[in-house]
Amino acid sequence: MGTTSHILYACLAEVDSTTLLTLRRTLVHLACGGTSSNTPYEASEKSWDMLSGRTFKAWSGDETSDQWNRVLYYYKPGTNRNQNGTTFIQMISSDNGSGTCEAWAALLYYAGIINGANALRYTFTVYDNTRSKTVNLFAISNWHFPASGSSDDPELPYLINANANASLVIDNTYGDVTNLEGIAGQGSTSPSLKLFPAHVTVAVASTGGSGMILDPSYGRKYVTAQNLPFVLAGDVVGPDQYHVAMRGETRFEVVATPT
Repeated sequence: MGTTSHILYACLAEVDSTTLLTLRRTLVHLACGGTSSNTPYEASEKSWDMLSGRTFKAWSGDETSDQWNRVLYYYKPGTNRNQNGTTFIQMISSDNGSGTCEAWAALLYYAGIINGANALRYTFTVYDNTRSKTVNLFAISNWHFPASGSSDDPELPYLINANANASLVIDNTYGDVTNLEGIAGQGSTSPSLKLFPAHVTVAVASTGGSGMILDPSYGRKYVTAQNLPFVLAGDVVGPDQYHVAMRGETRFEVVATPT
């Protein structure tokens, strides 16, 4: 009779029946695959270390080699919104390994729950203080915009012509603005989608009440919600058409809502 070898993971909390349904090897490895931790917050920091470099890899699915070499993506270049998983299970099970912010946030959130962390998912939206309303669209860096725009709305002077669900092409001009190489995301130097009505992150609190806002999609840690890297914000005015303004710290405010 031959021998077998197995990886044994030790977590810091009892896993309830709901969380148990989410368990996958990639998730458990993110939660418990680092060096040993003494507290849930410390375990969350080590999970974050695996994601902050934006090179996190999933288990390859090869039972014989135990390889962790399957690249996962946040909006893999060339993909549209429908080609990206909205849950982390969809993401790690898909052929392209690509997912939305909801998928990446769920992966980190459940990694924290496995270890008993005080974790919450937060949805970021952008509020326009000038017009006293939540905007329908904001654009993640980077974009080039002219000195003046062609919109007929003086409050939102720039025009964007783009399908927010379609893959954006680098150096293509969409109305008044040109899409430039952007903020790097998981597995990609420039994710294919950069126009959003909202964005999902994870907040993890320490015992003392302080904590961190973690954005696994971009591998970025925010001190406050205002650090979200968007440059344009505005409203839908027609099919695939938006009137937007440049970000101004006093005008546009990021609102983080527990979800």
